[in-house]
Amino acid sequence: MAHHALSSSKQYPGPVQQIQPTSFSLTHPRDIRQILGSPRTHKSPYYGILRFTSRDSLLSTTDAERAGKMRRVFNGYFSGAYLQQMEPLILKQGIERLMQQWDTAGETDKREVNYCESFNLATFSIISHLVFGQEIEEGGMQTVRWMAQATSYMSLRAVLQLLPAPLFALVKKLPGEQRHYVRMRAYVERAIERRQKLGERRADLLQALVDGMQPPLLLSPDDVVAEAFLLLIGGIDPTAYTLTWTLHLLLLYPEHLRRAQSEVRSQFPINTKNEGGVLSYAELRGHVPFLDACIHESLRLVPVPCVQIPRTCPMGMHLRASQSEVPAGSTLFANIWGSHHSETHWHEPWRYNPQRFLDDPRLKHAVFTFGHGTRLCMGKGLAMMNMTVILANILRTYDVSMPEDYTIRGPEIRDARGVPRLMPMTQVLTAKPRMPDRDCRLIVKRHKE
Repeated sequence: MAHHALSSSKQYPGPVQQIQPTSFSLTHPRDIRQILGSPRTHKSPYYGILRFTSRDSLLSTTDAERAGKMRRVFNGYFSGAYLQQMEPLILKQGIERLMQQWDTAGETDKREVNYCESFNLATFSIISHLVFGQEIEEGGMQTVRWMAQATSYMSLRAVLQLLPAPLFALVKKLPGEQRHYVRMRAYVERAIERRQKLGERRADLLQALVDGMQPPLLLSPDDVVAEAFLLLIGGIDPTAYTLTWTLHLLLLYPEHLRRAQSEVRSQFPINTKNEGGVLSYAELRGHVPFLDACIHESLRLVPVPCVQIPRTCPMGMHLRASQSEVPAGSTLFANIWGSHHSETHWHEPWRYNPQRFLDDPRLKHAVFTFGHGTRLCMGKGLAMMNMTVILANILRTYDVSMPEDYTIRGPEIRDARGVPRLMPMTQVLTAKPRMPDRDCRLIVKRHKE
């Protein structure tokens, strides 16, 4: 029954639903904030499925002392001051690299690109430099493709651990997918080995991990690999796929696309401000409220980390919003997908409507894609920076549209609720396009004032 507990898209009729004798799924935003912010709840053993190597990482460990030590190692590298210092590198490896790729994608005025692959390449390039201090090995899309296959394998492997042993054995029947995992591990291990042989210290996360092999942390080589894995996967997938869903949704809702383009272009005309160069986060922050609302609405409608968040409650708890008593020893699941699509808390929850966040900015506190409170993802600041910069520069620089021969999705292709139908997705640990080669094609053309 454990796999049912983690099902992300399960819709329950009330704010608290008993899914096992001592397991409860919660959808009320205030209840979710309570259990994610309370010192009376702890990480559940379910997190063990996220152990992607022989050792626990910050994500999978239930050892609070170890988690605290690793957070202290990482936090400085995700602070606003550090990200501001590294923004020139982030711009070069992210949006500048993407624009260079798009501008050379064809010889004609209009050209076709795959925006899902482009976002993965840009995000991977940023993380490769910020974490490992190096260029992407092999260059370009080849590395991005096998890296995506490796993360898909690890997601499947994690979920299969919740099934009975004979079904978990199925993961051994996937040698092709496992090959990509082995390749990804080798990529990480080579980066660590190169750094140890370098003979000079660098101000990046990999250096912090290598330094952690000395007292007081005394990380083992396997510990370093586990944490580097986490930084690589956690730094790429949520950002790249949220960008993918946001652009997809804007194409399905052209009125929002036009408004977002108009906002960026009116604030930052190409021929005056910035002399046509890329816009930085420092310039954009606070000046593109509708674009920020578009990103938050994507995080709500399609939360990329799509599992329920499990917390154990050893002493029991009174849930204030739903007025429910939880017995001691229970496991509480923050049902993010269910909360984000609850008709009790959201007007027309299946409709992409960024305006809701401008009408009531407090609604941002009911979006839990990055967690909440002390359980907030430490990379949220970097993710928001990357998403804002990449989308703003695309909307400012390019006119975008779906290919004329792509007719299976569009503003007029609607589902039973009367809203534009999303492209098919896979939901294992993350919500990804099922067929990005088919559904993430895009026509781009340089915008002329």
